[in-house]
Amino acid sequence: MSKNIINFFNSKSFKSNPLNTILNSLILIIILFLKINYKFKIQFGDKFFFFTFFPNNRIDGGRGILLYREKIEPLMEFGSLLISDNSIIIDGGANQGIYSMAFSSVSKNNKIFAIEPFKYCHKILNYNKKINKFNNIKIIKKVLSNQISSYKLDYTNNIGTASIIYNWGGEKILNIKSTTIDLIRKEYNLKKIDIIKLDIEGAEVIALQGAMKTIMRFKPKIIMECNKIQFKRISFLRKFGYSSYLFNQEGRLIKIKKLEKGVPNLFWLTNNHYKSFQSRLFLKNKIYKIN
Repeated sequence: MSKNIINFFNSKSFKSNPLNTILNSLILIIILFLKINYKFKIQFGDKFFFFTFFPNNRIDGGRGILLYREKIEPLMEFGSLLISDNSIIIDGGANQGIYSMAFSSVSKNNKIFAIEPFKYCHKILNYNKKINKFNNIKIIKKVLSNQISSYKLDYTNNIGTASIIYNWGGEKILNIKSTTIDLIRKEYNLKKIDIIKLDIEGAEVIALQGAMKTIMRFKPKIIMECNKIQFKRISFLRKFGYSSYLFNQEGRLIKIKKLEKGVPNLFWLTNNHYKSFQSRLFLKNKIYKIN
């Protein structure tokens, strides 16, 4: 509890707009007490989408986005400039579909493949698809790996930390089949993949191993949760022309060569990706100054 309180006061959302963040926390307390669903708007670049929070006794996600909105992570706050029209996106570890919704909001021409094993999340994702009228999200009810197999997904702590890699005690296990990104591309006859986003609790490395043909052929932007150990294991991406970046506080991409601690969003981009982002950032700032 004390850690959550510290994180709350240290959050970028609180520091930039404390009154609004406190108001969001009061709303969260009320809807948890009354057990009512709550729909709210999230900004993603110059677009927005609606998300409905369903109060639940388990800590299954959704609370963070209600509290912090678009400032929950760098990807939500600044990542819209990495998303183009007519993109094909892999959302690995979609959970309740917050990022699938964000990617869809950029353009109805985008196609998102949301890989998520839990039925609870499928229900919420489908509900939010409906209220946003997003028909461009395909849910794949599996986990990502480097092979087609069966896994024991450990969600002993909560669904948000469910992992096929980490052992959380084995008290709650979901038996689930896996797929690979290369197989998804083949099964759905995809002519390209533009973005791979991964938040799959330690399985990010093997998911990339299952995407090697896609990476070599299409050079997609790769966005992933990452720690120091994983960072060393995926250095092979540099052989394919990738460099690693983090967003700074102002929304600019900063190239890094080592990772000091775990981050929610590490960006692996080619030089062409980076130049495209810079061009779009320049245009955005120019339009902002004119207005």
